Amino acid sequence: MIKPNEHNGFSVLESLVALVILGTSLGAILASMKMSSGVSALSGQKIEAGLIAESLITQERLNTEHSYRTYSGNNGRFNWQVRLEQLEIEDLAKLNARVFWSWRGIEQDIVLETFIFIRPVSEEN
Repeated sequence: MIKPNEHNGFSVLESLVALVILGTSLGAILASMKMSSGVSALSGQKIEAGLIAESLITQERLNTEHSYRTYSGNNGRFNWQVRLEQLEIEDLAKLNARVFWSWRGIEQDIVLETFIFIRPVSEEN
């Protein structure tokens, strides 16, 4: 049974301790959310860079006249480089597409490599 002279609320000290715990928890949650959004943004950029690299490889594969060369360009915030290298195996070339960009001051890149058949140029008489 409650006596009429006893106090039925929280003390100031209990309230302050609860506020400190709540503030610390919210700070940790906000920091976690910020880091999560940064990782999500980087993941989206890697997907976009991968799509650009796949597009460059497809474009080169559809090209009917191949030459062993390196060329580059940019696509918005992404820079890219395509290299077609001759191999020791006749009529086979190594195709390399590299897409690179800067994220928070750190160089990021995606590299895709494949091999393509180079059709011999027919000689006209």
